[in-house]
Amino acid sequence: MSILLIKSLSNKELEKKFERYTKDFKWIRGHYSELIKEYPESYVAVLGQAVKFSAKTMKEVVSKIDEAGEDPSIYAIEFITTKPRNLLF
Repeated sequence: MSILLIKSLSNKELEKKFERYTKDFKWIRGHYSELIKEYPESYVAVLGQAVKFSAKTMKEVVSKIDEAGEDPSIYAIEFITTKPRNLLF
């Protein structure tokens, strides 16, 4: 599941953030088979179309981002798995 956290931003800032997030999310989808090999059953935090952080739990990957002094809301975070996922709508 991908996450986009939104704080109070101007329309222009929000548009830029969403554009960057969308590019990163598309990059994840386009490189999924490679990511499965390197980060199986892990969360990856992607920024600028590159994996910056990874961990086995969402809490751990967010903690790593926080420890680096960065804002987790700027990252596209995805769980990389080979198992089928059930989504509820």
